[in-house]
Amino acid sequence: MNWYKKSQQVISDPYEEEQMSYLNIGHDYEGTQFKKPNIMWALINGRIETAEEDYDSPTHLEAFPNLDGYFAYTGRYEQDRGFLSIFIPMSQKSQRMRKEVPSSVMRLLRGAFPLVEKVYIFT
Repeated sequence: MNWYKKSQQVISDPYEEEQMSYLNIGHDYEGTQFKKPNIMWALINGRIETAEEDYDSPTHLEAFPNLDGYFAYTGRYEQDRGFLSIFIPMSQKSQRMRKEVPSSVMRLLRGAFPLVEKVYIFT
């Protein structure tokens, strides 16, 4: 089975799983919840940029000053559980309605985070 088919199998609907929200994945505001650091990511100029979760600047806009949040795919990777969140940008209206992430974006994410166990897509 190729990586894209496998990635489709691990995509879950966060709204079907009880109590799962964007803030439940890769957010550790006190620095005590996880053994490994969580990773914030953003798709900027065709590349996945990453930054370890920093409690002094916990948002994507603070971690990536050149980020245009209206157009950029963003999310977090929680290393301990292997969870990856993907936030579809506001500019992608049709993708947001269908909760679809382009294969090119999934390919970049799979390269950046090869140990993903489950993918959650948020709109």
